[in-house]
Amino acid sequence: MSGVRTVLLKDICNFEKGTTGLMKAIPGEYPLVTTGKERRSCESYQFDTQAVCIPLVSSTGHGHASLNNVHYQEGKFALGTILVALTAKNNEEVDVHFLNLYLSQLKDVVLVPLMKGAANVSLSITAIKGISIPLPSITRQIEIVDIFKRVVQEERELKKELDNQKKLIEDLRLKTFLEAIEGNLTKEWRNKQSENVSASQFLAKIQSEKETLISDNKIKKPKPVHPIELEDLTFDIPSNWELCRLGSLYEVTRGSSPRPKGDPMYWVNERTSYHWITIADFTPYGSKGVLNDSKGFLTELGSTKSRHVSKGDILIACSGVGSVGRCIKSGIEGYIYDGLLAIRNISNHFMREYLYYFLKYKESQIY
Repeated sequence: MSGVRTVLLKDICNFEKGTTGLMKAIPGEYPLVTTGKERRSCESYQFDTQAVCIPLVSSTGHGHASLNNVHYQEGKFALGTILVALTAKNNEEVDVHFLNLYLSQLKDVVLVPLMKGAANVSLSITAIKGISIPLPSITRQIEIVDIFKRVVQEERELKKELDNQKKLIEDLRLKTFLEAIEGNLTKEWRNKQSENVSASQFLAKIQSEKETLISDNKIKKPKPVHPIELEDLTFDIPSNWELCRLGSLYEVTRGSSPRPKGDPMYWVNERTSYHWITIADFTPYGSKGVLNDSKGFLTELGSTKSRHVSKGDILIACSGVGSVGRCIKSGIEGYIYDGLLAIRNISNHFMREYLYYFLKYKESQIY
């Protein structure tokens, strides 16, 4: 490439190791650059310049070479003892922003392969000095940095807009469902029908299925529940609809946990056929409202101390700060702990979907 030359870092940079012990650093007014992403603070400073700060130890350790962060820092700042600062020998030759961009974006190709050690993997300053990089003119370096900054900013704006669109779609879905719950979504359609099907027939069918499960000893007979009165509602429902309590239609049961927690008789650190489902599994293993895996697993004995759930059951968090009310459909056979409720034996697919979105609507009111 015209105007681009290859140089060694030792020829264009000054190298200075950090002097601030991270454990002994006294918080103060100056940034303290460490191996982590976030800055700490220090009462004194070591540098007053622009610098690229490179950790000299592996981010993960234990015989594995990796670097999570290569930092750019300017002004007055302190530097941890396990990092080295690269500053420009000639600012008219090297733009430090460009140098940081190059080393941070290509750290896994340029820096990580130079790390050595069996247990404590580290990167030597001598090895960094021997790195060669392509160096365009100072004008071109500045242009490249500006282009990169614009791309990053556009990416942030696009991600923000994407998140906003996802929220709008979810809000629309919930508002549409609310219209359906209140009977407004199909109001015009019902008015055009000469005859409407009563909800009582559908409820009677569900109740009959439940009675069969009780008589076959597949579920326990639920405790009586109080009837719902019309005045309990904040909106009017169509005349051919009916009010009912969830517990009168389906089995609602709470999970249970083997005791004591962590006992190897009940829990194992390997996959088994007994999934142990908790609220912590909702986010990493929940896709499109369906739970498809779990982090924990039980032994066969442990499964007898917990509550079984089947595919299609709806799980609801009933404890935990910031979790109560969250729900998901189970896509696996498993066992739930006492922080979850399960709505079980939902034979009708459409009713299952209706219940799920009704509960998601209630969840949105909580959060």
